[in-house]
Amino acid sequence: MKTAAVLAAVLLLFMGACSTPPTLAPGDTFESNTDIRLPKGDVFDALVEVVYERNLDIDQVDKDAGILTLDPLSITMKQMDRYCEFPAIDTEGRPASNFVDADRNRKEDGKDGLGCTVTMSFLVKRLDDEASNLSVRADWYATNGTDTVQCASRGIYEAEMLNAVKDHLLAPR
Repeated sequence: MKTAAVLAAVLLLFMGACSTPPTLAPGDTFESNTDIRLPKGDVFDALVEVVYERNLDIDQVDKDAGILTLDPLSITMKQMDRYCEFPAIDTEGRPASNFVDADRNRKEDGKDGLGCTVTMSFLVKRLDDEASNLSVRADWYATNGTDTVQCASRGIYEAEMLNAVKDHLLAPR
């Protein structure tokens, strides 16, 4: 019951008052993986290089375990509209707004704008001497300064990261 009340409050804070309030549809952790026909060490090194090339900050790294976790990354409203579903849906199941408009509307109403972040972690597992599996987990969040809701990823950014690692491995050296 407490969760339902909190979700209703989050909706009102994100959307403001309207005649038929939208329904909150929070997302889950997004997970994806790909097999790569190269040794685990090569894949992990390529992942680290891609992270550095993209100027992302590393929170945790353990090459032996194959784990790399990024610091939370601030995301613009435009990026959120590209990478995530808006967490409130109308009576027909469509997004009730988008991040850019919701942020602007909140500011026009004299409220704090939205803040959005993504947290990502990667795992490189050895399949055999010449093959690995690279997986990514991502959690996308939007906050109005008081309440936070998890947003559903469209899988675009995660695919971009996995593809960047593969492209890096295929690049001539």
